[in-house]
Amino acid sequence: MCYLPRKPAYNSSVALISDWHTVWQLLSAIPHEEEAHEAHSLFGEVAAIGSFAFAQFMGLILGLGFQVIWLMRDITRRVNVTALGEMVKKLVDAGNTERAMKLCAATNAPAAMILRVGLEALSRKLNPREAMRELLPKYLKVMRSGYRGTLIIGVIAFAEGLSLFARGMKKGVGEEFTTLMLIMLGALAILGTLNAIRWGRIQRELEYVCELLA
Repeated sequence: MCYLPRKPAYNSSVALISDWHTVWQLLSAIPHEEEAHEAHSLFGEVAAIGSFAFAQFMGLILGLGFQVIWLMRDITRRVNVTALGEMVKKLVDAGNTERAMKLCAATNAPAAMILRVGLEALSRKLNPREAMRELLPKYLKVMRSGYRGTLIIGVIAFAEGLSLFARGMKKGVGEEFTTLMLIMLGALAILGTLNAIRWGRIQRELEYVCELLA
């Protein structure tokens, strides 16, 4: 009887581990793009500008976020004051003051809040215009403080961002940082302008509703 030499058993697990080890060695030899990019990352560029650069950058982000939050707050509270005023006047003329009060209570818009005060005075047989005019200066004072604070924060953030941008340009920062700073500064200026316009509109709306109820 002839015996053939036995082939050594093939261990698939060992072969798989060996293959993965080979692949890992090949991948390790390739320069990692992320590691090469890390030195030129955005935060790396900010830190390279100098002292307080990171604080200025974070201040710009916070100022931008504050402007967005304040603007969104006003947008969510905005109503068509002309349509609201006409509807309230029709309900009052029809003797349905309670329904007009419920209509104003359905929104927290500044004009609706002032109108509700006038309607409550009207339901108690008081002069609604006097009641609204009495509340208006106090209400405007509170709102003015909020808008003034928003404006101050926006101006400070813009000034710090502009200073950071100028320092970065002197240091020769990359295009990524320059583009981002221009976008953020532009957005901050636009949002600040929109908030200022909105404040002027709110004042006109409140003056309008104070003359609706006789």
